[in-house]
Amino acid sequence: FRPGDAILRQGEPGDEIYFIDRGEAAVGLPIGRTRRRLAVLSSGMAFGELALVERNVRRTAGVYAETAVRCCVLPATLLEQQTGALADSVRRKLLLNLNQVLIQHLRRDHTQIRMLI
Repeated sequence: FRPGDAILRQGEPGDEIYFIDRGEAAVGLPIGRTRRRLAVLSSGMAFGELALVERNVRRTAGVYAETAVRCCVLPATLLEQQTGALADSVRRKLLLNLNQVLIQHLRRDHTQIRMLI
């Protein structure tokens, strides 16, 4: 993705998780005519993770390339089709990492809400 490109948009259907291989991306929400940056993601980080937990999920925020970004994409259906010990191990690791990401999101959101009150 080139700087400024939308990698995914809020409200779009989501059925894959993205892993940033290179570059930086911003998570943003539209506020009026502007976009509020919630977080900056960099190499080694992932987004779109709710697609691994909930089917037919809609994207809760947009993600936009801040610099040139290269991502690896894992469709939820591909992960569901895999069987065996390695597939089970990958699922467990992804879900553990997902729990950590969701906890970080909750903490960040809680802090932002407290700042608004």
